[in-house]
Amino acid sequence: MLERHTRGPDTLVCNLAPAPVVLKRAEVKRAGASAAQAEATGRNAASPTQPGPSDTQVATSNRWLSLGLICICSLMMVLDATIVNVALPAIQKDLGFSQSALAWVVNAYLLTFGGLMLISGRAADMLGRRRVLVWGVALFTGASLVCGLSNSQAMLVIARGVQGIGGSIIGGVALSMIVALFPEQAERA
Repeated sequence: MLERHTRGPDTLVCNLAPAPVVLKRAEVKRAGASAAQAEATGRNAASPTQPGPSDTQVATSNRWLSLGLICICSLMMVLDATIVNVALPAIQKDLGFSQSALAWVVNAYLLTFGGLMLISGRAADMLGRRRVLVWGVALFTGASLVCGLSNSQAMLVIARGVQGIGGSIIGGVALSMIVALFPEQAERA
């Protein structure tokens, strides 16, 4: 409920919130205009990023292609972890890693992967799943290239850390995209 407040004729107070919220009359008019525009375009006034009907139809028609691409991205991450574990003896010999320093080749990836998973999921919610997934794949692929071309221990460990960032983005976004593409529980089974 909006009502006039003693602070002035341009001030309104919203008593619906747990604590009264003071609004300027100009802010209320802008909010009303954006609600009318959202209604005209078929979007939710409270969430202008909510997809409209046409967005849903496009996603539904391409959801199997999207699922295939998400599976390929997940395969890329699993394959990378497997290949690195198999290649550790060759990496140790070629780059002169000690046994204790060799653990950082794996740990740099795992620490950044696990540590940034929640942040990447939140970034996907705020910036859009598709955009964040593309950035994650690009980051992962670029870091993989640097890992393959690295000629020093530090370069490899840093590139593995960046690769973990890309992997966390792919992992966090892939699962949320599957849930969004297949809303029915029977389709996700």
